Amino acid sequence: MKTVLAYDEDTVPGVDVQTYDARGQAAVVYVNGKPVRPSEAITGATTLLDFLRSECGLTGAKLGCGEGGCGACTVIVGDWDRAANAPRHRSVNGCLAPALSCVGLHVTTVEGLGTAAAPHPVQKRIADCHGSQCGFCTPGIVAAVAALVDNETTVADVEEHLDGNLCRCTGYRPLWDAAKSLCADAREQKCGPKLGEGGDETHHHCETGAKCRSAPAVDLPPLPFPDALRGTKPEAFRRGDFWRPASTRDACLLKKHYGGAARFVVGCSEVAIEQRFRGRFHRQYVSLQGVPSLCDIEKNENGLDVGGAASLSDVQRHCEALAEEPGGAPFAAAAHLLRWFASTQIRNGACLGGNLATASPISDMNPLLAACRADLVLRSAEGSRTVPAKTFFVGYRATRLEPDELVETIKLPKGRPFEFVKAYKQSRRREDDIAIVTGTLRVLLKKVDAGYVVEDACFAFGGLAATVKICDAAASALLGKPWSDETRDASVANLADEVRLAAEAPGGQPEYRAALASSFLKKFWTAVDLELGRPVAETEKSAALSFVDAPKPTTRGAQRWPVLDAPAKGLEKSYATLHKKDDAPLVAGNSAKHQAGLRQCTGEAEYADDAPLPPGTKHACLVLAKKAGRILGVDTSKASEIPGFVAVYGWDEVERGLPGAKNDLGAIVHDEECFATREATFPGSVVAVAVGDNPEAAKRAALACVVSVAEPTPAAPCSIDAAIAQQSFYEDTRHEATSREWTDGALDAAGLVRVSGEVRVGAQEHFYLECNTTLCVPQDDGGLDILSSTQAVAKTQACAAHVCGLPMHKVVARVKRMGGGFGGKESRSVFAACACAAASKLLNVPVRLSLERDVDMRATGMRPPVVGADAGGG
Repeated sequence: MKTVLAYDEDTVPGVDVQTYDARGQAAVVYVNGKPVRPSEAITGATTLLDFLRSECGLTGAKLGCGEGGCGACTVIVGDWDRAANAPRHRSVNGCLAPALSCVGLHVTTVEGLGTAAAPHPVQKRIADCHGSQCGFCTPGIVAAVAALVDNETTVADVEEHLDGNLCRCTGYRPLWDAAKSLCADAREQKCGPKLGEGGDETHHHCETGAKCRSAPAVDLPPLPFPDALRGTKPEAFRRGDFWRPASTRDACLLKKHYGGAARFVVGCSEVAIEQRFRGRFHRQYVSLQGVPSLCDIEKNENGLDVGGAASLSDVQRHCEALAEEPGGAPFAAAAHLLRWFASTQIRNGACLGGNLATASPISDMNPLLAACRADLVLRSAEGSRTVPAKTFFVGYRATRLEPDELVETIKLPKGRPFEFVKAYKQSRRREDDIAIVTGTLRVLLKKVDAGYVVEDACFAFGGLAATVKICDAAASALLGKPWSDETRDASVANLADEVRLAAEAPGGQPEYRAALASSFLKKFWTAVDLELGRPVAETEKSAALSFVDAPKPTTRGAQRWPVLDAPAKGLEKSYATLHKKDDAPLVAGNSAKHQAGLRQCTGEAEYADDAPLPPGTKHACLVLAKKAGRILGVDTSKASEIPGFVAVYGWDEVERGLPGAKNDLGAIVHDEECFATREATFPGSVVAVAVGDNPEAAKRAALACVVSVAEPTPAAPCSIDAAIAQQSFYEDTRHEATSREWTDGALDAAGLVRVSGEVRVGAQEHFYLECNTTLCVPQDDGGLDILSSTQAVAKTQACAAHVCGLPMHKVVARVKRMGGGFGGKESRSVFAACACAAASKLLNVPVRLSLERDVDMRATGMRPPVVGADAGGG
């Protein structure tokens, strides 16, 4: 008997649901040239990465951060560009993009580019240039480079757009060397420190410019694209809880029918993060990518009309084209700011409409649209209305959108003669980071006699309030005033008064943030002065500089190491073996390609989370305490209502079900528990493990568990200073370090500088790209086989046996390779493996536990902070 789901019975007034459903039944995603029909398990909440790994068996792309920041999940999505009559390929974050958004599109993964036996030129060049070490992030980097570089790409293109991938262990120079060496102008590069080329008789030498120039040129083949998709466009369909409407009217009717249960999605850079880290799922997902009017960008006599679902990459490209035309100031500002908006992968998927609708108070683009007189066309099923972007935001994450409306068009007008627009941003990192403060400043001048007066002005900021901050008072005070140094000083003072923040303002750093806004105005004024040809003191000219519109710095580096022409001390006897044998070339001291480099570059290198799952494998997720304190109880009743739920195990269940089980753990001293029983010693303490038929069920079950924790008295110390004040120390590890005895007068020696005070080093996250993963498989002798991403295999074996009440010889622990560890997996991986082992032993089925980034960081801890202070002031 066929199971009837809730959405099978839906009727939406005004929408031809049967036609949508019929197309949904035939929906396929093309993956590496082959059509793949998603199973019924693939829903609107399923990411492209999960679909590729679970249903296609393609494990090259990895889950790193889970929020589009690290690029390990990068794949290439292709569609047919009807204007160019050719395929268009773009890199996207697989951990964000909905799987069903790729219906009717072509997805190329790292496996689809080449193999270790027959690699793609990008894969071979990265391996040859030593571009992989642990190799976990490498497939994503390969995909990003392959999507970016073709036979016409320049080195400047790589510097500008290769911005969406992190590498924790290899270092970026060899990766950028590889990418730039494939560019059309690679042989013309002269970058690199002036250390000479080719080395000398005593030293080897390697530097970026020489690598680019010396690498052999290759002909890059076009990326694969199936003939079946040539000349096509994505069709409208419904499949399960995922809709791709054909028109704005249908989209609005769907939103009107489902109300808050439906969510519009495009790049999913907000929705996917809500699902992964906050457990917010939706009944219906309505993708706007298939609505032509929402994806179009049209240049007209008034400026630029941008569809609400048009990708930010397309917006950037159109703005760059208009920036040099008359009236191009607003477009230049937009293009400059978009260069630093997230990453290329994010910009390829995200849209301006989504940016507006989410109404982030620290958005880059929303202040720009408000300052540049943009209008927003809001569409509902009944019609449309136009509102100024300046008045669109009404509160924190609140806008003038009605429940059944969407942002159909953003109308960005041309600039006027003597209208100046500049965008500014200050963040902790320049690339791929949210702003501390961002702002766009606009002024319209009128030439009068030998000078100028201000006719119009607008100063808009993000990061200063619960919504976009429009500084009307400071702007209005400028109207009719001469453009002069005196007016500038008064305006800066007026703005400082208007942006002043209370000491308790959310976000912290109130004085710094307010000062940034004032400094943006000073920089803006200086830049306008220089464009007008007004005199500016040499010492003041640098104020006009901003990284936002400056070329991105060239990535470069050099390395020198000695030629070993004689045995090192202590190696005389083994010199012939280690270094040279007969006339063979030197071994030690010469670079050698990573043995697994090509397999890492092609996605064939297998990590713990890539291992094929035995039949009947269940999935686990940790249940964590949200705060420290005495545990009052754990309510699992809601978890059992989750579809696909299997079980929740805390220490009580483990102790009852596994005779001889022990709960104490520790790297050296057993001073912690596998499952917290009476007290959660820190936020993120593991209280239980939830098991489900699939990862989503396990996660939802874990989130449904309610862990009640009493407030500690006194409050738990959250800093070293608080711990010292409470005299909260680990007495069993207290020790003293003393220096050698000083002779009388030693500190009074001539020329000795005495330094007093304290030194502080903050806590450090190990941040391995691969989160902790364990696969436990019961054996026929009652034992366990454990595959774990750990640096402590023996400790994993001993502790898993201890927790499960097994003799050590019944537990086999293995590790093949890890996606980074850096000491973070020496002991802090063991508790997760033990929790997984206990669940597997209790159920007597294989269980996989793969921690998501937030769970890994909360549960594993960090290198602790350190404070050092002199005792006697000397």
